Amino acid sequence: MSASSSRVFSRPLRRGGLHLAAVAVALGLALVAGALLGGAVGRSDSPARPAAGASHWIAHEGVLVDVPTGWARGDGAVLAGFRRPLGLVDRRRRAHASVERLPATSATLLPAAFLQTLAAKPGRPDVVRLASGAVAWRYRFSRGRDSTLFYVAPTTGGVATVACVDPAGAADPQSCEALAGAVTVPGATTVAPSDGAAFWSRLPATLTELDAARAAGTRRLEAATRAAAQARAAGALARSHAAAGAALAPLAGDKGLPAAAVTDLATTATAYATLAKAARARWPRGYAAARGAVARAEARLSVTMERASAEATGASLATGATASTPAAATAPSAPTRRG
Repeated sequence: MSASSSRVFSRPLRRGGLHLAAVAVALGLALVAGALLGGAVGRSDSPARPAAGASHWIAHEGVLVDVPTGWARGDGAVLAGFRRPLGLVDRRRRAHASVERLPATSATLLPAAFLQTLAAKPGRPDVVRLASGAVAWRYRFSRGRDSTLFYVAPTTGGVATVACVDPAGAADPQSCEALAGAVTVPGATTVAPSDGAAFWSRLPATLTELDAARAAGTRRLEAATRAAAQARAAGALARSHAAAGAALAPLAGDKGLPAAAVTDLATTATAYATLAKAARARWPRGYAAARGAVARAEARLSVTMERASAEATGASLATGATASTPAAATAPSAPTRRG
């Protein structure tokens, strides 16, 4: 075949399986439509028990709030990092609060955008058990006369974040904690705050997005009959894996399983990028070699996820947590070499 030919020069990769389902079992996750939605310890599928004196419920952007007495809808706290928060006001204490389920973007569980507004790194947080049964980290910040309390409770559906600002400089922990304890993330699993909590909280949504991108990319790669189409499909798969690694990298640290997962995602992204490059160059031998690299990278990624299963099981046993049984679903699919 001539170098100028635009026809496909090698059979496309065929869909295979990346064995992530075992991770779901160990983490006590729910699998929905083939997407990994996992976590670590304790369930929060049911709403929190009503707080003392609760007046009404508010559902907002994936959180459910059993509003305590004294709190009502109003102008929320204006803080960096919030996107579409539920604004609440405790008029008796002149406190303003913002409540939102946010993706983990820093190891502190605080919004990365908020951290960028601070003059110094936050100190070690207090560990508090909320009325909902979740365990949260509590941070206190002072700026001028303003006092701000942050409660961050990680779940597999994101970080339930409550920020209370008191212009009098005396944010009331009791009032803010009552509000934080009235917030749940239905359908999610709570994650015990720890050094790896941000990673485990962000992982499910990241893999959900990657799963969808892998499925679409694989279909396009299988359907490609010309080198240009193969290059586009492989390039999209490379970008999807790179994006997943980039989302997790700030939360992974430099050692252990989280770091290995980020490395394996990057390696897989590189393998797909090499496949795309070989397709664009219409280089059959390079394409065949890249197919092998993709298969090896996928295998390593699968092994890493199996290690995650074992590590999560050990952590659950150590904390006395009981993992729930996930619903059956399809693990994210990946191209493998056609036999």
